[in-house]
Amino acid sequence: MSGRLRSLASWLSSRLWRAVPGRDRPAPLSLPQDEWPHQQPTEWWYLVGQLDATDRGPAQHLGFELTIARVADPLVARLGGWAAVFSFIDPARGRYRVAERRLWPPLDPVQRKTDPPSLRFQIGDGEALARAEDWVLDGLSGHWHLRARLPTGEGVDLDLKTTRPAALFGKQGVVDYGDREAMAWMAWTRIAATGTAYDGEMVRPVQGLCWMDHQWGAPWLDGYVWKVCSVHLDSGHDVLAFAMVDRAGQRVTARCALIHPDGRVDEVGPEGVHLQDQGPALRVDAAEYRPGTRLQSAHHKLDLTIRPLLLDQRKRTDDRLQAFPIWWEGACEASGLLAGVLVRGRSFVEIAGLE
Repeated sequence: MSGRLRSLASWLSSRLWRAVPGRDRPAPLSLPQDEWPHQQPTEWWYLVGQLDATDRGPAQHLGFELTIARVADPLVARLGGWAAVFSFIDPARGRYRVAERRLWPPLDPVQRKTDPPSLRFQIGDGEALARAEDWVLDGLSGHWHLRARLPTGEGVDLDLKTTRPAALFGKQGVVDYGDREAMAWMAWTRIAATGTAYDGEMVRPVQGLCWMDHQWGAPWLDGYVWKVCSVHLDSGHDVLAFAMVDRAGQRVTARCALIHPDGRVDEVGPEGVHLQDQGPALRVDAAEYRPGTRLQSAHHKLDLTIRPLLLDQRKRTDDRLQAFPIWWEGACEASGLLAGVLVRGRSFVEIAGLE
């Protein structure tokens, strides 16, 4: 497609997307009400974790990522109904496994239970009947249970409990992306995980830390590339930082939030954060992913270097018609300075919009 035709298609798609019903700016957040699904064109729950095996098995460090998403307009977003993508990371053995599941209307994975109050997602593979191998995320208000397993055998079965309140980013939980675009964004940044992991060969007792974002809204993000870094530091602090650039590499917006051990959120806008890409690079056709990152925030006296545990953690499944766009999402390690003190930590980095 020529540049002119591509620009015209993008312009028409943006006009259609902006006309989607329910595409209003999200209202300021209120908990626990906003833990439930919303009548917005786009919404997702995003859960990542790095785990330590407590037995003497082969690989002692493992990771996972689960995204559950609902998009209302399949013509624009390439996704109708619901979909989920789950990945399992085994850095010591150089393994990264990923699979996707979809539910098309009228099937709906969401079950609301009121006694006690909870929210349950049960994602099969387009099946109306619940199956034992379905991916399940069940819970509310900082207490969840996760069960997910790949066809190749890797997976997790975890009890999750937050150790601090949900953080609301932006202005009362609404983050501006520029050009009047916005999304609601809340996160449980430090979740203790215990349970078991399946590394494809054996069942492993594990424990670790997780992070879960819940976002909704209807921003038009086509044509932009963004990098998001979430970090657990051994000081007890958590960090969220992201930067968005256009296709020409010009920065559109950026933010950095430091979450203190007591749950306080200290956040700065574009002028207060700098994310610098670092090598090595993963090149796939015209896309070049550089998950290595130097994250700096003078306001927070923060200077971190983030490095991937595996270079190839690109979310490309074996499905010919993948519902999710392709992006890089992977487990990383972090080290650097916070207020002049040496810190280390674990991180996840997301790079989207390149493919």
